[in-house]
Amino acid sequence: MSPVEFQAMTDAATDKEPEDTEDPLEVERRFWKGLRGTMDPPTYGADIVSTLFGDADALSWNLNDLNTILRKIDLPGVTQSMLYFGMWRAMFAFHTEDMDLYSINYVHTGKPKFWYGVPPDAAPQLERAAQSMFPEKHHECHQFLRHKTSLISPARLKEFGVPFYRAFQKPGEFIITFPATYHQGFNLGFNIAEAVNFATLHWIPYGLKAKVCKCLPDSVRIDMDSFLTKIFEEPQCGPELMGDDPWIFSCTCGKYCSSNNHHTEVEEQWFECSRCKIWAHVRCVHSDLADTVAEDLPQSLLCHRCLAAGDRPCSLSSGGVGRRSGTASKSAVRSSGGKRKKEAVVSSKKKAAKEPAIVMSPPKKAKGASKSNEVGAITPKSATKDKAAVRKYLTVKGSTIRFENMEAKVAAVEGKYIRVHYKGESADNDEWLSITSKELRQRIVAVEPPAPKSKDSTTTI
Repeated sequence: MSPVEFQAMTDAATDKEPEDTEDPLEVERRFWKGLRGTMDPPTYGADIVSTLFGDADALSWNLNDLNTILRKIDLPGVTQSMLYFGMWRAMFAFHTEDMDLYSINYVHTGKPKFWYGVPPDAAPQLERAAQSMFPEKHHECHQFLRHKTSLISPARLKEFGVPFYRAFQKPGEFIITFPATYHQGFNLGFNIAEAVNFATLHWIPYGLKAKVCKCLPDSVRIDMDSFLTKIFEEPQCGPELMGDDPWIFSCTCGKYCSSNNHHTEVEEQWFECSRCKIWAHVRCVHSDLADTVAEDLPQSLLCHRCLAAGDRPCSLSSGGVGRRSGTASKSAVRSSGGKRKKEAVVSSKKKAAKEPAIVMSPPKKAKGASKSNEVGAITPKSATKDKAAVRKYLTVKGSTIRFENMEAKVAAVEGKYIRVHYKGESADNDEWLSITSKELRQRIVAVEPPAPKSKDSTTTI
């Protein structure tokens, strides 16, 4: 059915739509009073994957081109906008968005929409009311509100003590729903609207707790563990999406905060995962290190998600080099009772403290070295042996790598990858490098193994 045919159908409906001059509250009373089993059911043209925004239309308000941390996920309606064709009495029942995401809705043309919204902190009240009103649906599926088939009148909401708000959306206006916000509504006549989901750092704790309907095969599911371990990868993590200095704390204990929550305090000692850059409690993830003072912690630690991923390879750029943008510093403070706390503080790179990041056993130290000349440089007998010596020391934790204009130390080793820490820079600027990378070998001037008890040895190429 074309939009013209749909509009003709709405014009031919026996139940005439409200006049533009009618009071919205009077229209609301008319809508609920007219709901009955014998009424002609309205038609709602919903969930049509398309957009009415052109490539240059509305600039940053183009719903089909929003800056969101979900840009790498390709899901219709979630990252691709959808069109909705409404008519008088066409309704959408109480629900939260898939994965409790944000949503933004824009009416392009036609008659207004009437909305009801329940704040997130009142969601349990609404769910209990819905369970009481629709016990059969709840018995079949505990997430039946995600089916979008349960309409609840404002009178019943008041009866159950559920707080709610009304909104009257006219053409050319936007409505934004926040994470875990239940909403429902109806159309006052023929209209065309467009909507899409989006996410910010504020959404992540809601996504971690979101429940999915298991009886609908097309339910949207986002693997939050996989999503979080990749969130700081380029080009997804940029200042226009995440802020100038983004960081995330997300632990097995359920505690969450981020650079969006500047005044959130996290109890106990916490660390940054060197693979995904997510912060977590030392006690929760590495209980054997719980009583270790910060200065004695291993230089590298993995978070629970990266530990669970096992041998999943690190995500690196094509050249094996992938610096992450932004610096997040967490300063240690003590309460009056002497209990250690960590307070989230956004700071500049110059003030950033040295941040730990992957616990893993480094290879055994190299035994001895080739013959050395008077200045201590290793002189291999052939180019083949030279490459082997360089590769051997590259995989020794603590080795020093000298480039033309900088110096770095091997902070951690994982298979064919090493994590290097650049002298004078924050740990946020550490890089994962492939020891088989030709680009890396071309950049290296010298490799110096960890200082032995005797005279230092250096391999020069």
